[in-house]
Amino acid sequence: MNPAELMQAVTESQIQAEDIMSRKRLSCILPSHSEAQAQAIILALLNEKKAAFRPPLRPVQVEMYKQVWEAIPDDRIFYLECARRLGKTFFMLAVAFIVANETGRPVWIRYAAPTIKSLREMVMPVYHILVKFLAKPYRPQYLSTAGCYVFPNMSRITFGSCEVPDSIRGSEADFALIDEAGFAPDLEYVLKDVIHPMLLSKPYKEKGFIGKILIGTTPSPKPDHYSNVLAALKEAEGHSYMKRDIYSRTDISEDELQGIIKTCGGVGSPRFQREYLCNRIVDMEAMVIPEFRQHEDQIVSDAIFRRPPRYDAYTVGDIGFDRDLSAVLFAWYDFKNARLVIEDEIVGYRCLTQELGKGIAFKELQQGFGSRVYLRELDTTSLTINHYNSIDFYQDNLPIEFPNSNPLRVGFFSKLPVAPLEPRINKAREWISTGRVVIRPKCKNLILHLKMGSYNKQGKLRRTEEFGHFDALMAFVYLIDRVNQLRNPMSGVTSPGVGPDTHHLRKRSAPGDPDYAWTPESIQKNSLGFDLGLAFSSTNSDLNF
Repeated sequence: MNPAELMQAVTESQIQAEDIMSRKRLSCILPSHSEAQAQAIILALLNEKKAAFRPPLRPVQVEMYKQVWEAIPDDRIFYLECARRLGKTFFMLAVAFIVANETGRPVWIRYAAPTIKSLREMVMPVYHILVKFLAKPYRPQYLSTAGCYVFPNMSRITFGSCEVPDSIRGSEADFALIDEAGFAPDLEYVLKDVIHPMLLSKPYKEKGFIGKILIGTTPSPKPDHYSNVLAALKEAEGHSYMKRDIYSRTDISEDELQGIIKTCGGVGSPRFQREYLCNRIVDMEAMVIPEFRQHEDQIVSDAIFRRPPRYDAYTVGDIGFDRDLSAVLFAWYDFKNARLVIEDEIVGYRCLTQELGKGIAFKELQQGFGSRVYLRELDTTSLTINHYNSIDFYQDNLPIEFPNSNPLRVGFFSKLPVAPLEPRINKAREWISTGRVVIRPKCKNLILHLKMGSYNKQGKLRRTEEFGHFDALMAFVYLIDRVNQLRNPMSGVTSPGVGPDTHHLRKRSAPGDPDYAWTPESIQKNSLGFDLGLAFSSTNSDLNF
């Protein structure tokens, strides 16, 4: 926008001269001034006055505003799953108005609706209602030459639709909003290729709205819509996700609520569950392990399970290349109760052998597995296994108090045997159904993969940029398949066929004994060169510990 257009935006708006300045003083903006210079002059003339904008927000909307303001997302995005009749569009437009008027400098806001029709029939009518809550001197005016609404302080709001991504595209933005993202035709493209690049130069690691993306929607009726993937990721992240159902409205009458329930076909109907309770509907027939969603509350547990003196630990992983993830799970088998407890995970893209190997060794130390690791197998090529086995990941950095307790020397990896996949998956589903698996809440990637893992229309495992080939789910399937249920690890058993390959026969377990079970406390301070919980980082890898 050139200086002449900026002058037009100011002179066309309904600004009273006594509030700001005399019209004659606009002559200080010359055609030779740049856009930045013109903005600075107008700001000075306005004395950076802020508009008094106080829209009538419901209590739930005020709560939503506070939570969005305070959140610091990991990836700029704050995701709001909101029920119908909660005033989502009114809330999001009110946020846009507040940011435009009260930031203290001109800001550029991009507002995207799912379609052109929804922009015309849903967003713009609410916009014109909200404008009336601004005093006339501070109301924005439409600038046709720029295709946006311009406020007297030179802040701008550009409206567009995900149906026509170029209507949103631009050189920059300070804040972006996507309304009803669950109904956008190509949300992933709009988010990653159109909106994200416009915000790259804006800092976002602080409270407020600048540099961030606010997504508000009800769950999509399409199970494979990108919004459902994004919602699951943000829900797992926790601090940049909010869910508000119809019961969050304290001002709705019981008669109105019962009318909504009746219209939807009952509380249990998919329509009421999705539109008013914000429950994401999935195609259970397309899920790899549909039983996990039914039993998640029992499976994901932080309950204390006391490990017996003798047990078998397992380290099993699925190593990905290029587009896929590498996922390694750490578990132990409770022989007495026939139960597998998955304690931890490593998940990352483009994992370097050196880093992943160190991470595996470290996690086993952290879990106190010691020589109780019965099996360490990776689903990868023989060449990769040979590479892993050629490296000593400890490099003589063992804690000096446990000189004989390290089984993780050169050659400790083996290749996962090849076997048909369908029986393995069915076995995992059976273990889930019968409650034979416990997963710790810290295994966030595994939980997400189990919830989201699905087949495509060709009957093959779906691949996404966020979840790869659901490699943590596959590591889970391989792990259950490789558990030796017939092996009794308890010591003192004497019967035909008992030997070192089938039983632990040592009678003592103490520091210095190779079978000593390490505890996290015993390795808090060691000479490995890294602390508990530290994520290994590299320019070529992204490991999540």
